[in-house]
Amino acid sequence: IGVSGTATYSNDIWARQVEVRLNKPFQISRALSKLFKADGVNRGAVSYIVEPVELIRITDITRTYFRAIKDRISPQKAREALVEPTSGDLA
Repeated sequence: IGVSGTATYSNDIWARQVEVRLNKPFQISRALSKLFKADGVNRGAVSYIVEPVELIRITDITRTYFRAIKDRISPQKAREALVEPTSGDLA
């Protein structure tokens, strides 16, 4: 009898995490099974995925350059610069 379980990855807006749950059954007498109310071991772990270097870099760039560029570009020009290219614009 082996170990079974699941592993899941979730990518939410602000947090990414990996969760693993494992089940290991073991053979035990009925009396002990009823006494301990268990016939196996079930455990899980969750780990958040973080990128602290990238967060620090983005924060530093934002603090450094935001003041310098905030009055140099209009909101309309900023929106135009962030438009996704269409398939014909990829040349």
